[in-house]
Amino acid sequence: MVTHEELNAALLTELVSLEPSGKAIVEHACIETGLFVRSSLCKNQRRKFMKRTLLFVCFLLIAVLGLIATAQSQMPPAPQVDHVGYPEGYQTNYQLLYTLDRPDNRQIRVIYANAVAARAQLGAAFPYGSILVMETWRAKEDSQRNAILDLNGRFQRGELTVIWVMRKEIGFGLAYWPNRTGEWEYVAYRPDKSYQTPPSNSASCAICHLQAGTARDYIFRTANFMNRATGAVPHNLIQNYLFSPGVIRVKAGTTVTWYNDDEVTHRIAANDGSFDSQNMPQGASFSRSFNEQGQFDYRCPIHPQMRATVVVVDSPALQLTNITSSSRDPDFWTGDRWRLEITNASRSSPVYLRLWRDGQDLGISGPYGGVIDAQGNWSLSGAFVSADTGSWQLQALIGGPSSKESTRSLNLTVSNRPQ
Repeated sequence: MVTHEELNAALLTELVSLEPSGKAIVEHACIETGLFVRSSLCKNQRRKFMKRTLLFVCFLLIAVLGLIATAQSQMPPAPQVDHVGYPEGYQTNYQLLYTLDRPDNRQIRVIYANAVAARAQLGAAFPYGSILVMETWRAKEDSQRNAILDLNGRFQRGELTVIWVMRKEIGFGLAYWPNRTGEWEYVAYRPDKSYQTPPSNSASCAICHLQAGTARDYIFRTANFMNRATGAVPHNLIQNYLFSPGVIRVKAGTTVTWYNDDEVTHRIAANDGSFDSQNMPQGASFSRSFNEQGQFDYRCPIHPQMRATVVVVDSPALQLTNITSSSRDPDFWTGDRWRLEITNASRSSPVYLRLWRDGQDLGISGPYGGVIDAQGNWSLSGAFVSADTGSWQLQALIGGPSSKESTRSLNLTVSNRPQ
Protein backbone atom coordinates (compact mmCIF):
# COMPACT_ATOMS: atom_id res chain seq x y z
CA MET A 1 0.00 0.00 0.00
CA VAL A 2 1.37 3.47 -1.00
CA THR A 3 1.65 5.90 1.91
CA HIS A 4 0.57 9.53 1.85
CA GLU A 5 4.15 10.78 2.06
CA GLU A 6 5.28 8.60 -0.88
CA LEU A 7 2.37 9.84 -3.01
CA ASN A 8 3.26 13.49 -2.30
CA ALA A 9 6.93 12.90 -3.08
CA ALA A 10 6.05 11.29 -6.42
CA LEU A 11 3.83 14.23 -7.28
CA LEU A 12 6.60 16.72 -6.50
CA THR A 13 9.08 14.81 -8.68
CA GLU A 14 6.62 14.90 -11.55
CA LEU A 15 6.13 18.65 -11.19
CA VAL A 16 9.84 19.34 -11.28
CA SER A 17 10.20 17.35 -14.49
CA LEU A 18 7.64 19.50 -16.30
CA GLU A 19 9.26 22.96 -16.58
CA PRO A 20 11.16 25.57 -14.54
CA SER A 21 7.95 27.00 -13.17
CA GLY A 22 7.35 23.67 -11.51
CA LYS A 23 10.40 24.25 -9.33
CA ALA A 24 8.82 27.35 -7.86
CA ILE A 25 5.71 25.32 -7.13
CA VAL A 26 7.86 22.67 -5.47
CA GLU A 27 9.60 25.22 -3.27
CA HIS A 28 6.25 26.58 -2.16
CA ALA A 29 4.83 23.09 -1.67
CA CYS A 30 7.80 22.01 0.45
CA ILE A 31 7.11 24.79 2.84
CA GLU A 32 3.33 24.51 2.84
CA THR A 33 3.12 20.71 3.24
CA GLY A 34 5.82 20.36 5.88
CA LEU A 35 8.01 18.19 3.64
CA PHE A 36 11.01 20.49 4.11
CA VAL A 37 12.75 17.79 6.12
CA ARG A 38 11.08 14.59 4.97
CA SER A 39 11.57 14.90 1.20
CA SER A 40 15.08 14.67 -0.28
CA LEU A 41 13.92 17.14 -2.91
CA CYS A 42 12.90 19.61 -0.20
CA LYS A 43 16.26 19.07 1.49
CA ASN A 44 17.93 20.24 -1.72
CA GLN A 45 15.76 23.34 -1.72
CA ARG A 46 16.66 23.97 1.90
CA ARG A 47 20.35 23.82 1.07
CA LYS A 48 19.85 26.36 -1.70
CA PHE A 49 17.96 28.60 0.71
CA MET A 50 20.73 28.36 3.28
CA LYS A 51 23.36 29.22 0.66
CA ARG A 52 21.43 32.29 -0.41
CA THR A 53 21.06 33.37 3.23
CA LEU A 54 24.78 32.89 3.87
CA LEU A 55 25.68 34.92 0.80
CA PHE A 56 23.37 37.71 1.92
CA VAL A 57 24.97 37.78 5.37
CA CYS A 58 28.46 37.87 3.83
CA PHE A 59 27.54 40.77 1.58
CA LEU A 60 26.02 42.65 4.54
CA LEU A 61 29.17 42.10 6.62
CA ILE A 62 31.38 43.36 3.79
CA ALA A 63 29.21 46.48 3.46
CA VAL A 64 29.44 47.24 7.18
CA LEU A 65 33.22 46.78 7.18
CA GLY A 66 33.42 49.06 4.18
CA LEU A 67 31.48 51.78 5.99
CA ILE A 68 33.79 51.50 9.00
CA ALA A 69 36.87 51.72 6.79
CA THR A 70 35.42 54.77 5.02
CA ALA A 71 34.74 56.51 8.34
CA GLN A 72 38.28 55.80 9.51
CA SER A 73 39.73 57.04 6.26
CA GLN A 74 37.89 60.36 6.77
CA MET A 75 39.63 60.99 10.14
CA PRO A 76 42.69 63.23 9.63
CA PRO A 77 45.93 61.24 9.93
CA ALA A 78 48.05 61.75 13.04
CA PRO A 79 50.87 60.06 14.97
CA GLN A 80 49.89 57.05 17.03
CA VAL A 81 52.82 57.37 19.45
CA ASP A 82 53.64 60.26 21.80
CA HIS A 83 56.97 61.62 20.54
CA VAL A 84 56.50 64.91 22.41
CA GLY A 85 56.37 63.90 26.07
CA TYR A 86 55.26 65.83 29.13
CA PRO A 87 57.82 68.62 29.83
CA GLU A 88 58.72 67.96 33.45
CA GLY A 89 59.75 71.07 35.39
CA TYR A 90 58.94 73.48 32.57
CA GLN A 91 57.68 76.22 34.93
CA THR A 92 61.13 76.55 36.50
CA ASN A 93 63.46 75.27 33.76
CA TYR A 94 61.90 76.95 30.72
CA GLN A 95 61.84 80.64 29.83
CA LEU A 96 58.56 82.53 30.19
CA LEU A 97 57.93 84.15 26.81
CA TYR A 98 54.50 85.72 26.88
CA THR A 99 51.28 86.01 28.87
CA LEU A 100 48.16 86.75 26.86
CA ASP A 101 44.82 87.91 28.29
CA ARG A 102 42.01 86.71 25.98
CA PRO A 103 38.91 88.84 26.56
CA ASP A 104 36.62 86.82 24.26
CA ASN A 105 36.65 83.67 26.42
CA ARG A 106 38.23 85.10 29.61
CA GLN A 107 41.34 82.94 29.34
CA ILE A 108 44.95 83.51 30.27
CA ARG A 109 47.51 81.85 28.00
CA VAL A 110 51.05 81.53 29.33
CA ILE A 111 53.81 80.59 26.86
CA TYR A 112 57.09 78.93 27.88
CA ALA A 113 60.08 77.87 25.75
CA ASN A 114 62.95 75.51 26.46
CA ALA A 115 66.47 76.88 26.04
CA VAL A 116 66.64 75.81 22.39
CA ALA A 117 63.35 77.46 21.39
CA ALA A 118 64.22 80.61 23.35
CA ARG A 119 67.19 81.17 21.00
CA ALA A 120 64.94 81.46 17.94
CA GLN A 121 65.10 84.72 15.99
CA LEU A 122 62.20 86.61 14.47
CA GLY A 123 61.79 85.62 10.83
CA ALA A 124 63.86 82.44 11.14
CA ALA A 125 62.72 78.85 11.68
CA PHE A 126 62.88 77.41 15.19
CA PRO A 127 65.88 75.09 15.66
CA TYR A 128 65.50 71.34 16.08
CA GLY A 129 64.96 70.38 19.69
CA SER A 130 62.58 73.31 20.30
CA ILE A 131 59.76 72.73 22.78
CA LEU A 132 56.99 75.26 23.36
CA VAL A 133 54.45 74.96 26.17
CA MET A 134 51.18 76.88 26.48
CA GLU A 135 49.22 76.82 29.71
CA THR A 136 45.52 77.70 29.46
CA TRP A 137 44.02 79.21 32.62
CA ARG A 138 40.49 80.29 33.39
CA ALA A 139 40.48 83.90 34.53
CA LYS A 140 38.84 84.80 37.82
CA GLU A 141 35.35 86.20 37.20
CA ASP A 142 32.79 88.26 39.06
CA SER A 143 29.12 87.36 39.36
CA GLN A 144 28.46 88.84 35.88
CA ARG A 145 31.22 86.66 34.39
CA ASN A 146 33.52 89.62 33.79
CA ALA A 147 37.23 89.02 34.27
CA ILE A 148 38.52 90.43 37.57
CA LEU A 149 41.55 92.63 36.99
CA ASP A 150 44.60 93.11 39.20
CA LEU A 151 46.14 96.48 40.03
CA ASN A 152 47.90 96.54 36.64
CA GLY A 153 44.71 95.87 34.71
CA ARG A 154 45.63 92.26 33.96
CA PHE A 155 43.49 89.13 34.24
CA GLN A 156 44.00 87.03 37.36
CA ARG A 157 44.62 83.29 37.12
CA GLY A 158 41.90 80.95 38.30
CA GLU A 159 42.04 77.24 37.34
CA LEU A 160 44.72 75.68 35.13
CA THR A 161 42.83 73.61 32.53
CA VAL A 162 45.17 72.42 29.74
CA ILE A 163 48.92 72.20 29.06
CA TRP A 164 49.58 72.26 25.29
CA VAL A 165 53.00 71.07 24.13
CA MET A 166 54.62 71.17 20.69
CA ARG A 167 58.04 69.80 19.81
CA LYS A 168 60.25 70.05 16.73
CA GLU A 169 62.66 67.29 15.73
CA ILE A 170 64.06 65.95 12.45
CA GLY A 171 61.40 63.90 10.68
CA PHE A 172 58.56 64.86 13.01
CA GLY A 173 55.12 65.59 11.56
CA LEU A 174 55.09 63.08 8.68
CA ALA A 175 52.02 61.35 10.09
CA TYR A 176 49.94 64.55 9.73
CA TRP A 177 50.15 64.53 5.95
CA PRO A 178 48.48 66.40 4.22
CA ASN A 179 48.18 68.69 7.27
CA ARG A 180 51.87 68.63 8.10
CA THR A 181 53.23 71.77 9.80
CA GLY A 182 56.92 71.45 9.11
CA GLU A 183 58.54 69.12 11.63
CA TRP A 184 56.34 69.84 14.65
CA GLU A 185 54.22 67.36 16.60
CA TYR A 186 51.61 68.17 19.22
CA VAL A 187 50.09 66.72 22.41
CA ALA A 188 47.92 68.30 25.13
CA TYR A 189 47.90 67.22 28.77
CA ARG A 190 45.69 67.86 31.75
CA PRO A 191 47.28 69.22 34.95
CA ASP A 192 47.43 65.63 36.30
CA LYS A 193 49.57 64.76 33.21
CA SER A 194 46.89 62.56 31.63
CA TYR A 195 46.05 63.18 27.97
CA GLN A 196 43.66 65.94 27.06
CA THR A 197 44.52 65.50 23.37
CA PRO A 198 46.46 62.27 22.70
CA PRO A 199 48.73 61.96 19.65
CA SER A 200 46.08 60.09 17.64
CA ASN A 201 43.71 63.09 17.97
CA SER A 202 46.31 65.82 17.53
CA ALA A 203 45.60 66.45 13.85
CA SER A 204 43.31 69.27 15.00
CA CYS A 205 46.38 71.00 16.46
CA ALA A 206 48.29 70.67 13.19
CA ILE A 207 45.30 71.96 11.20
CA CYS A 208 45.06 74.98 13.52
CA HIS A 209 48.79 75.79 13.24
CA LEU A 210 48.63 75.64 9.46
CA GLN A 211 47.07 79.11 9.71
CA ALA A 212 50.33 80.54 11.09
CA GLY A 213 52.10 79.64 7.84
CA THR A 214 55.61 78.60 6.86
CA ALA A 215 57.04 82.13 7.21
CA ARG A 216 56.52 81.92 11.00
CA ASP A 217 57.40 78.22 11.18
CA TYR A 218 53.73 77.58 12.02
CA ILE A 219 53.98 79.45 15.35
CA PHE A 220 51.41 82.08 16.34
CA ARG A 221 52.39 85.46 17.84
CA THR A 222 56.13 85.09 17.36
CA ALA A 223 56.38 88.86 16.91
CA ASN A 224 54.61 89.38 20.24
CA PHE A 225 56.91 87.37 22.44
CA MET A 226 60.10 88.05 20.50
CA ASN A 227 59.40 91.79 20.72
CA ARG A 228 58.44 91.45 24.42
CA ALA A 229 54.79 92.47 24.11
CA THR A 230 52.88 92.53 27.39
CA GLY A 231 49.88 90.45 26.30
CA ALA A 232 47.50 92.82 28.13
CA VAL A 233 44.15 93.69 26.55
CA PRO A 234 45.04 96.88 24.61
CA HIS A 235 43.32 100.25 24.95
CA ASN A 236 44.65 101.28 21.54
CA LEU A 237 45.66 99.46 18.34
CA ILE A 238 48.04 100.79 15.73
CA GLN A 239 46.80 99.69 12.33
CA ASN A 240 47.29 101.06 8.83
CA TYR A 241 49.25 104.10 10.09
CA LEU A 242 46.49 105.05 12.53
CA PHE A 243 46.05 105.17 16.31
CA SER A 244 42.64 103.66 17.06
CA PRO A 245 40.79 105.14 18.84
CA GLY A 246 42.12 108.64 18.35
CA VAL A 247 41.06 109.67 21.89
CA ILE A 248 41.42 107.44 24.95
CA ARG A 249 39.48 108.49 28.05
CA VAL A 250 40.56 106.95 31.36
CA LYS A 251 40.42 107.57 35.10
CA ALA A 252 43.57 108.70 36.87
CA GLY A 253 45.63 105.71 37.94
CA THR A 254 44.82 103.69 34.80
CA THR A 255 47.57 101.84 32.93
CA VAL A 256 47.07 102.30 29.17
CA THR A 257 48.44 99.70 26.74
CA TRP A 258 49.13 100.24 23.04
CA TYR A 259 49.69 97.36 20.62
CA ASN A 260 51.31 97.62 17.19
CA ASP A 261 49.23 95.53 14.81
CA ASP A 262 50.69 97.21 11.73
CA GLU A 263 53.30 95.71 9.42
CA VAL A 264 55.76 98.56 9.95
CA THR A 265 57.59 99.93 12.99
CA HIS A 266 55.94 102.77 14.92
CA ARG A 267 56.78 104.84 17.98
CA ILE A 268 54.65 106.53 20.66
CA ALA A 269 56.01 109.80 22.05
CA ALA A 270 54.24 112.42 24.16
CA ASN A 271 54.34 115.95 22.80
CA ASP A 272 55.55 117.18 26.21
CA GLY A 273 58.23 114.49 26.41
CA SER A 274 56.66 112.73 29.42
CA PHE A 275 56.74 109.28 27.79
CA ASP A 276 58.34 107.56 24.81
CA SER A 277 57.93 103.94 23.72
CA GLN A 278 61.01 103.91 21.47
CA ASN A 279 60.64 101.90 18.26
CA MET A 280 57.84 99.31 18.30
CA PRO A 281 58.08 96.65 15.56
CA GLN A 282 55.02 94.65 14.59
CA GLY A 283 53.65 92.72 17.56
CA ALA A 284 55.27 94.94 20.19
CA SER A 285 53.31 96.74 22.91
CA PHE A 286 53.84 99.68 25.23
CA SER A 287 52.17 100.51 28.55
CA ARG A 288 52.11 103.62 30.72
CA SER A 289 50.24 104.55 33.89
CA PHE A 290 48.47 107.94 33.98
CA ASN A 291 48.16 109.14 37.56
CA GLU A 292 47.39 112.81 37.00
CA GLN A 293 44.44 114.53 35.43
CA GLY A 294 44.91 116.25 32.10
CA GLN A 295 45.18 115.85 28.36
CA PHE A 296 48.22 114.07 26.98
CA ASP A 297 48.79 114.45 23.24
CA TYR A 298 51.15 112.05 21.53
CA ARG A 299 52.41 111.20 18.06
CA CYS A 300 54.51 108.76 16.07
CA PRO A 301 57.84 110.54 15.36
CA ILE A 302 58.51 108.09 12.50
CA HIS A 303 55.20 109.05 10.84
CA PRO A 304 54.47 112.61 12.07
CA GLN A 305 50.88 112.70 10.77
CA MET A 306 49.91 109.94 13.22
CA ARG A 307 48.54 111.77 16.27
CA ALA A 308 46.20 110.93 19.16
CA THR A 309 45.29 111.90 22.73
CA VAL A 310 44.86 110.42 26.21
CA VAL A 311 42.35 112.28 28.39
CA VAL A 312 42.71 111.54 32.13
CA VAL A 313 39.86 112.52 34.41
CA ASP A 314 39.97 112.65 38.19
CA SER A 315 39.65 109.23 39.79
CA PRO A 316 37.88 108.40 43.05
CA ALA A 317 40.00 109.07 46.12
CA LEU A 318 40.25 106.68 49.08
CA GLN A 319 41.24 107.89 52.54
CA LEU A 320 41.50 106.09 55.90
CA THR A 321 41.50 108.22 59.05
CA ASN A 322 42.48 107.21 62.59
CA ILE A 323 39.65 108.74 64.62
CA THR A 324 41.27 107.77 67.93
CA SER A 325 44.65 109.33 67.20
CA SER A 326 45.37 111.08 63.90
CA SER A 327 49.05 111.34 64.79
CA ARG A 328 49.53 107.61 64.18
CA ASP A 329 48.21 107.52 60.59
CA PRO A 330 48.79 105.19 58.78
CA ASP A 331 49.69 103.07 61.83
CA PHE A 332 46.90 101.79 64.01
CA TRP A 333 46.65 99.98 67.34
CA THR A 334 44.00 97.49 68.27
CA GLY A 335 41.04 99.40 69.68
CA ASP A 336 41.60 102.42 67.43
CA ARG A 337 38.48 103.64 65.65
CA TRP A 338 38.77 104.35 61.93
CA ARG A 339 36.80 105.99 59.13
CA LEU A 340 37.16 104.95 55.48
CA GLU A 341 36.06 107.58 52.93
CA ILE A 342 35.69 107.76 49.16
CA THR A 343 35.25 111.02 47.24
CA ASN A 344 34.67 111.91 43.59
CA ALA A 345 33.08 108.56 42.68
CA SER A 346 30.17 107.77 40.38
CA ARG A 347 26.86 108.46 42.07
CA SER A 348 24.52 105.64 43.23
CA SER A 349 27.27 103.03 42.77
CA PRO A 350 28.01 100.20 45.25
CA VAL A 351 31.48 99.93 46.78
CA TYR A 352 33.67 96.82 46.81
CA LEU A 353 37.03 96.44 48.53
CA ARG A 354 40.06 94.48 47.48
CA LEU A 355 42.32 93.53 50.40
CA TRP A 356 45.87 92.26 50.85
CA ARG A 357 47.18 91.11 54.21
CA ASP A 358 50.88 90.53 54.81
CA GLY A 359 51.37 90.37 51.04
CA GLN A 360 48.61 87.79 50.45
CA ASP A 361 45.77 88.73 48.10
CA LEU A 362 42.51 88.14 49.95
CA GLY A 363 40.39 88.96 46.89
CA ILE A 364 37.42 91.27 46.44
CA SER A 365 34.42 91.44 48.73
CA GLY A 366 31.37 93.62 49.15
CA PRO A 367 29.35 95.64 48.64
CA TYR A 368 30.09 97.61 51.81
CA GLY A 369 27.85 100.22 53.41
CA GLY A 370 25.48 102.21 51.26
CA VAL A 371 25.98 103.41 47.70
CA ILE A 372 27.87 106.53 46.62
CA ASP A 373 25.76 109.60 47.42
CA ALA A 374 24.69 112.42 45.11
CA GLN A 375 27.94 114.34 45.80
CA GLY A 376 30.09 111.32 44.91
CA ASN A 377 30.99 110.57 48.53
CA TRP A 378 30.87 107.42 50.71
CA SER A 379 32.08 106.49 54.18
CA LEU A 380 32.33 103.53 56.54
CA SER A 381 33.46 103.42 60.19
CA GLY A 382 34.65 100.76 62.61
CA ALA A 383 37.35 99.74 65.08
CA PHE A 384 40.34 97.39 64.85
CA VAL A 385 40.50 94.28 67.03
CA SER A 386 43.31 91.83 67.80
CA ALA A 387 42.36 89.61 64.83
CA ASP A 388 43.16 92.53 62.48
CA THR A 389 46.88 92.81 63.30
CA GLY A 390 49.19 92.80 60.28
CA SER A 391 50.24 94.84 57.25
CA TRP A 392 47.31 95.74 55.02
CA GLN A 393 46.75 97.13 51.56
CA LEU A 394 43.31 98.02 50.26
CA GLN A 395 41.70 99.39 47.14
CA ALA A 396 38.11 100.43 46.43
CA LEU A 397 36.28 99.42 43.27
CA ILE A 398 33.24 101.49 42.36
CA GLY A 399 30.27 99.75 40.76
CA GLY A 400 31.38 96.10 40.88
CA PRO A 401 34.26 93.65 41.40
CA SER A 402 35.49 94.04 37.80
CA SER A 403 34.86 97.77 37.48
CA LYS A 404 37.56 99.89 35.85
CA GLU A 405 36.60 102.75 38.18
CA SER A 406 38.83 102.22 41.17
CA THR A 407 40.92 104.11 43.67
CA ARG A 408 44.62 103.91 44.23
CA SER A 409 45.54 101.41 46.90
CA LEU A 410 46.59 102.58 50.36
CA ASN A 411 48.74 100.89 53.00
CA LEU A 412 48.36 100.61 56.77
CA THR A 413 49.55 98.50 59.68
CA VAL A 414 47.61 97.29 62.70
CA SER A 415 49.58 96.39 65.86
CA ASN A 416 48.58 95.28 69.30
CA ARG A 417 48.11 98.23 71.64
CA PRO A 418 51.14 98.64 73.94
CA GLN A 419 50.51 97.59 77.55
